[in-house]
Amino acid sequence: MLGWGETLSDAETFVRAQQALVELAPDVRYLVDHLRSANRALLAQFTRRGTRDGGAFENAIVNVAELDDEGRTLSLDTYDVEQADQAFARFREIVAKAAPPPERFANSATRFNERVARAWGARDWDALTALHAPTAHLDDRRRLMQMRLSAEDSAVQLRVLFDVPGSRWTIHPIATRGELLSLSRAVFEGNVDADGGALVIESLIVDEVDEEGLGVAIVNFDRDDLDAAYAELDRRYESRQARVRPCARAFLAAFSRLWKSRDWGGFSRLCATDFECRDHRLLGWGTEMNSAAKFIETQKVLVDLAPDVHFRTDHIRLTDYGFISQQVHFGERDGGAFEIPFILVTEIDESGLIRKHYVYDIEQIDLAFARFEEIRTRVPTASTSRFANAAWRSLDRTVRCFNARDWEGMVATYTPSHRMDDRRKLMRIEVAGEQFFANERLIFEVPGSTFHVQLLATRGERLALCRVMFTAGGEDTGPMEVEMLDLVEVDTAGRRTTLVVFDPDDLDGAYAEVDARYLAGEGAEHSAVTSSGQAYTNAMHRRDWGCNRRARCPWFPSNRPPLARLGNDARRHRDLHSLATGVGRALPRCALSRRPCPQLGPRPDFSVHANGHP
Repeated sequence: MLGWGETLSDAETFVRAQQALVELAPDVRYLVDHLRSANRALLAQFTRRGTRDGGAFENAIVNVAELDDEGRTLSLDTYDVEQADQAFARFREIVAKAAPPPERFANSATRFNERVARAWGARDWDALTALHAPTAHLDDRRRLMQMRLSAEDSAVQLRVLFDVPGSRWTIHPIATRGELLSLSRAVFEGNVDADGGALVIESLIVDEVDEEGLGVAIVNFDRDDLDAAYAELDRRYESRQARVRPCARAFLAAFSRLWKSRDWGGFSRLCATDFECRDHRLLGWGTEMNSAAKFIETQKVLVDLAPDVHFRTDHIRLTDYGFISQQVHFGERDGGAFEIPFILVTEIDESGLIRKHYVYDIEQIDLAFARFEEIRTRVPTASTSRFANAAWRSLDRTVRCFNARDWEGMVATYTPSHRMDDRRKLMRIEVAGEQFFANERLIFEVPGSTFHVQLLATRGERLALCRVMFTAGGEDTGPMEVEMLDLVEVDTAGRRTTLVVFDPDDLDGAYAEVDARYLAGEGAEHSAVTSSGQAYTNAMHRRDWGCNRRARCPWFPSNRPPLARLGNDARRHRDLHSLATGVGRALPRCALSRRPCPQLGPRPDFSVHANGHP
């Protein structure tokens, strides 16, 4: 591990450190492998590549930056790749400090309603209409309304409400499904005439938004028609959102059906042989039940005490191997109604059987989401990279289905309008929708065809760049091997929307494309943060030290974990020692720490290859 010293206390010292590196290796360049951005925080894994004394070197580090409101760096913490967990902890610390904690089950649909209420309150008609897709329509199922309006008529109706004097919305979300659906209790208030007569209308609203967060459908219900509103919410989720994860979806449907019908035998068959339930609630079923039979007994007791007990799902998020949901048991006991809210985290195996139940009180929601995150990131056949994201997991599902000859499962990982842009020199084609799937079917039917993938880079949750190897060959055909770079983009539900293919040596083109898509999409929400990181990389490549200084606040510190002293063994590696000594003269506190390497013996955290060849 070769660092700049434990702390660089100002921007000038930091810039001198960068200049020292460039003087020692004039062709050094930064390659951003992985990137995450949030409010006033940036996390990036860099690879520094260059040559020194005829040998090539690579040095991978993880930087975590805290920025001010103008996008200038307040602090920069640098970690080795092996310290990624510490880097992510620092990133979360900055994010938590910069903004109040969000509602854990908030999604694009609830945020759509928040923006609607703000635009309405500001009397900004243009901003309000910009929040709705051109096809947005209203389906009003209230008893006194019963009308379904076209997109054009829906806009007219919206304008009528907007023009009510003193009109305003108060919208409280009560249920969500995935990222694109919400159920809310809404109150519309205004004055029926200029004299200030009061108008109050309360209703239940199911909102659906598209991948860009624009409203596409609004369904109104009477305020007491909660069952119908929940049924519509579930219907839309089942038909449009949950298809990408058929294993978890099928389990969830069976779980609900068997519990409501009190089919305990069927429920038992839904549990894996290693099933266990851990109840973390203050007043629950017991700390741990290590068999399905024990868990089912607790459900029978609940039904015996309140025969009319039912459960309602308020919020749910699916992943490949489980789900997290906020549920409510409700019914009557001794003449009085009761409600028991709780959070359930369920892990299922590859066969769709329950392995683990974790039950939490509402106040333990952070613990529940931490457990869900462990399940969500469990990818049996994929890379264990700390930076694996939704795009990588979606690609992994595609590959697993392809290699298992599961055509329907593979198709379910894509959106119907999926687009492929093949930019390889000998291809240069673009296809989408049915044409894309026809092309995939041809590849799918190649005898012995198999995909192998390696994660190279990520941006946020929705973009991943991978190195892909396609191999094929059967008894009647010779072996085939094709290597390429694939850029995969997914929507908020984790379904693949775009594939951009590059030649295997076109890393510059691939990285430029993934950066451009991130800045135009997911990274746009934190544009000051992402632009600052991009500006830093560009300035390094131009050797623009003035720009580098301006990007740092005057009191900017750069922190590095304490380092070990330079060991004498490193002197055997002349190139490494020369580089370390040069940096050491510029920064006396820097040091070199060793780790074993079968090829070179003790070496620092970058590679040197003889004759400039890796």
